[in-house]
Amino acid sequence: MSTPKAKKIATSAQEKAWKALQQQFSRADRSKFEIQANFSQNHRATAEVFLKGSSGVSTSVFGSDRRYWSPQMKTAFWLDDVNGFPYQRYGQEGLT
Repeated sequence: MSTPKAKKIATSAQEKAWKALQQQFSRADRSKFEIQANFSQNHRATAEVFLKGSSGVSTSVFGSDRRYWSPQMKTAFWLDDVNGFPYQRYGQEGLT
C-alpha cells in the first residue's frame, strides 16, 4: 500500500465503510473507531470498522453480534440507554 494509487483505493474503501456505518448509526462518534483497509490478491480493497478498545484491543463492528456489544461500543453508537431500556436488535422474536 505504498503507491499513491493504492493509498487512494484504500482511502476510498475506508470512506465507503464509514458511510455504511453511518447509514445504520448516524450518531456514531468517529473518534472512537478506526477503519482498516486490506487488499486481496486481485488488488481489490476492503475496509472494516473497529471500535478502539481502551486496552489496545479493537472490536469489529460488523463482525460482532449486537446482542453482546460492550457498554463502550453501545456508548460510541449512542445506544447505551434507549428510553431506560438496554439496546435490543429489532426483529427479535417476541418484540412487536
